[in-house]
Amino acid sequence: MRGGSVGCPAHQASRPSIPEPISSSPSKAKQPPSIWFLTIFNLMARPKLTYKRNTKAEIIKAATVIAQTKGFHALTYQDLADKLKIRKASIHYYFPNKVDLGVDILESTGVWFNGWCQELQEKKFPPLKKIEAYFNFFHFISGKGSRICPCGAFSIVWPILPGKLQKAVRRLTVSQIKWLKATLHEGRVSGDIVKMGTLDEQAQIILASLQGGLQTSRTQGDPRYFEEITRHLFNLLRRR
Repeated sequence: MRGGSVGCPAHQASRPSIPEPISSSPSKAKQPPSIWFLTIFNLMARPKLTYKRNTKAEIIKAATVIAQTKGFHALTYQDLADKLKIRKASIHYYFPNKVDLGVDILESTGVWFNGWCQELQEKKFPPLKKIEAYFNFFHFISGKGSRICPCGAFSIVWPILPGKLQKAVRRLTVSQIKWLKATLHEGRVSGDIVKMGTLDEQAQIILASLQGGLQTSRTQGDPRYFEEITRHLFNLLRRR
């Protein structure tokens, strides 16, 4: 199933390409001393090529992985400081409180998900191929069975989760359900996807199965549990 998936760059903003460093080795051709002096002087005068660190993006990316691994409630700023080799004050500069950080994690995931959906649309993937790519998206974020989905990372302590975070979790969940319903409808019309209940019911079944599958896979310490769940679920959806 993974062969036809779209790449998942979730929270992995690519680093800008940096030109090759200027070689300090002289050319093989013999040059007059005056030319040698000018060459060395020019090399020394040129500014060093540096990569500007995007600390905020790094914090969000690291926080997302830690939250998926141990739950957002267990995430600490000390965890992030140790992971990124920065001071806790630097984290507080961007995120004065943990709720702000949590909202940014969920909103960043939502922005990435919307961009991913747009990519599928532009590549004109058929409905069933989109569903397969969605399953592979969950494979990707699972970290080989060690992590759960971002929404699940917050839902562990749902009763005591601040209202601002609950709303952010619901927004991310709704966006996925909305996309699933549209894709399932497209697949029903084309005859590629089997109808199982209403569109909303079928979408809810898929999302709940994927989220629960990640939980089961992690508790069993074996990513094959999730792979089996998605394989059977995919076969149920596919019209034969």
